[in-house]
Amino acid sequence: MADKEKLAKERMDEYTQLREKLTAEGYTEHKAVISILKANVVGCAIALPLIILFSLLFVILALEKDTTIFDSIVRNEMFLFLTIIVSIPIHELLHGAGWILFCKDGRKSINFGFMWKSLTPYCHCSEALRLAHYYIGLIAPFFFLGIIPCVVSLFNGSVFLLLFGFFGIIGAGGDLAIGCTIFKYIGKNALLLDHPSECGCAVFTKD
Repeated sequence: MADKEKLAKERMDEYTQLREKLTAEGYTEHKAVISILKANVVGCAIALPLIILFSLLFVILALEKDTTIFDSIVRNEMFLFLTIIVSIPIHELLHGAGWILFCKDGRKSINFGFMWKSLTPYCHCSEALRLAHYYIGLIAPFFFLGIIPCVVSLFNGSVFLLLFGFFGIIGAGGDLAIGCTIFKYIGKNALLLDHPSECGCAVFTKD
């Protein structure tokens, strides 16, 4: 535990130093941090319309492709559950894969861990990124684990992929909530610094 606390302190120190550096360069800081509870509530509210939309499209476009399609839910129930469990760390890896593309220090700037207080895994980027670059890493899990499986299910009639995609969309609810929070900074040449222990980031803008 001591090592974990030391590592957490080091990340917070790096975060603080970079904040001070950006402020000294004339940037103005704007907090874009939300609670885990609010992130989940807002995220679910955003995800629900997408789930309804894909459900309707599935009924219209894909339901008749397999007359035994509902039986497949029962047969794949355990596999679906295991796949969802495996997708949780993959979700964080996708965040890292999106951000690492734009990090000067590459893998060194990407940290993975687990927040025991909220029982949630996390991925943290220690470099300040452009808004577009931050968005890429932020919504990568939503796109690859949520949207793509749902779209593919419309073509092959797979309830398994549809349900898996629903979980991917819901699992990215917090990311979507953060995305909405920072949306107003589009076009303002902002730099975003991921927070090492809270849900969200700090946004730095310069007039």
